[in-house]
Amino acid sequence: MMKVNRYISIVIFVLILWLPLGMNLIGWDEDPDAKQVEVPKLTFKQTDSAVGIKEITRGLYKDIMMYKDGIDGYFLETYPLKDISFTSYRDIQREVFGADPIPKKVVEGREGWMFLGNSYSEVITESIGLELFPPGYLKHIKKTVSDREKWLASKNVAYYMAIAPNKHSVYGEYLPIKYRDTISKKKQLLELLSDDHRIIDMAKDFSEYKKGDKLFYKTNTHWTDIGAYWGYYNLMLEIKKGFPEVQILPISAVEREVKTTNSEDLTRMLRIEVGEEVIQLVNNNKQSIGLEKQLPVPDYYKSNPSTYEYRYKSDVNDLKVLMLGDSFSTALRQFLRESFGEIVILRSYTLSESIIEKEAPDILIHQFVERGVDMLPVTRK
Repeated sequence: MMKVNRYISIVIFVLILWLPLGMNLIGWDEDPDAKQVEVPKLTFKQTDSAVGIKEITRGLYKDIMMYKDGIDGYFLETYPLKDISFTSYRDIQREVFGADPIPKKVVEGREGWMFLGNSYSEVITESIGLELFPPGYLKHIKKTVSDREKWLASKNVAYYMAIAPNKHSVYGEYLPIKYRDTISKKKQLLELLSDDHRIIDMAKDFSEYKKGDKLFYKTNTHWTDIGAYWGYYNLMLEIKKGFPEVQILPISAVEREVKTTNSEDLTRMLRIEVGEEVIQLVNNNKQSIGLEKQLPVPDYYKSNPSTYEYRYKSDVNDLKVLMLGDSFSTALRQFLRESFGEIVILRSYTLSESIIEKEAPDILIHQFVERGVDMLPVTRK
């Protein structure tokens, strides 16, 4: 009887292992209405932007690892019974072992704070100074920025680089590891470029600002409207030194509303709901107006075309600004649109010389989050 039970257990175990494959073979779909997930493609962004054998090898390794993480995520998304399997796994890891279910993606810190994991540009190791730019790559960045500024100056465009902070850098004390406020890639860039170039730390004085309202969501990777406002304020202070006509929207001009949220990007990764209250800033007296989109959407943004371009116009001054920004630029828009006569905001890390020539701005703002500083040298013609 014992032998029979053992065989039955083995058969059941094998069936459990092969059930998802069988479901795939017969075309079973748990949610036929769900958005289809595309198979990740191997790209060589880090490799292409590297200089020297050592840096190219390092870049190739990062590209391959990013592809591997993408494939892992693809199979997790397309795996039959993934919801039941992941929920069970998540609950066992969190409740029984007190461990992070997917630490490469989400790290749970102290007092309810959540952080991106290292699968996103090695964000944790970068934020605590364990991942730095090699000297050769810093020289490459310096030359790229200098060449870029010379070309922009020939077009009468003033160039500003603006770094939004990692959440880890602002609220590192809540990380489940010892946070070291030491050298980082961001600090390397500021030290390299601050003397001769217009590079702006949007997190200046954040240690003071965070004594008030939250500057970042606990359950999201991004800054709150409060954090975005102070990032905007620091950016405008620097630009105003060269362009006194710039208008800085005072924080007293926007209204504060309490927003309650149960699902943000980090909690969605874990498929849980966590209630959180944050302050939302609302400008009910906008002077600017929105304009129609004019630029073709590039191929790399076809999956989300409606959020690629934003245009605004007002009569506060005659300055035209082109801003290239990432997801952190979303919360900045309601403030930036009130500061210039015209502003075009594109969701893009890369410079397009053809777009710059077409738009002919007075100012180009190149905004990127701290974990994206590796993309600074990348240029698309």
